[in-house]
Amino acid sequence: MVFTCENRKGPDSIPLRDNSSRKEVHMRSIIPWNRSASWAVVLLFTLAACSTSYISNTEIEDNELNRSVIAFCERYRKAIEDRNIGLLLSLASKNYFEDGGTPTGNDDYDYAGLEMVLKERFSKVTAVRYEMKYKRVTYKDQEAWVDFTYTAAFQFLTDEGERWANKTEDNRLVLLSENGEWKILRGM
Repeated sequence: MVFTCENRKGPDSIPLRDNSSRKEVHMRSIIPWNRSASWAVVLLFTLAACSTSYISNTEIEDNELNRSVIAFCERYRKAIEDRNIGLLLSLASKNYFEDGGTPTGNDDYDYAGLEMVLKERFSKVTAVRYEMKYKRVTYKDQEAWVDFTYTAAFQFLTDEGERWANKTEDNRLVLLSENGEWKILRGM
């Protein structure tokens, strides 16, 4: 590419050294600009405007279905912070089943056992802070799988007084669409 030097002075000129003489080069001679470049810039901004948007503070694409899932999960999160066993039970499907992950199945429980498990977990807890970082929502048939990382801080009673414990872990809530509303099938 060959640049031409013009002996013009103006706000878009810059001084350049040419051998021993000093000349100013007009910026239009350095930055080639034409109609194609203008359209390319317009196209670039248009594509940027059409890019995927995400639900605030998540990695989840913003659409109506995902918003309904995240709103439901936020009700769940708030119920944990409030230690509201009644609300947690109402968010669970009657088909709820939790597999404890052991081969014996002694730690598995269904909807009937969920209330007992929640009461036991919250019996000595005096305060909860529970945050969820949503990573992915996947849909299969009538289910939504919500992958997230939670950070929990629990204040609980011990023989020595109140203490705090923290836990950060990945989890998955499996939701089931029942009669037009989401219910938790497993993962509480």
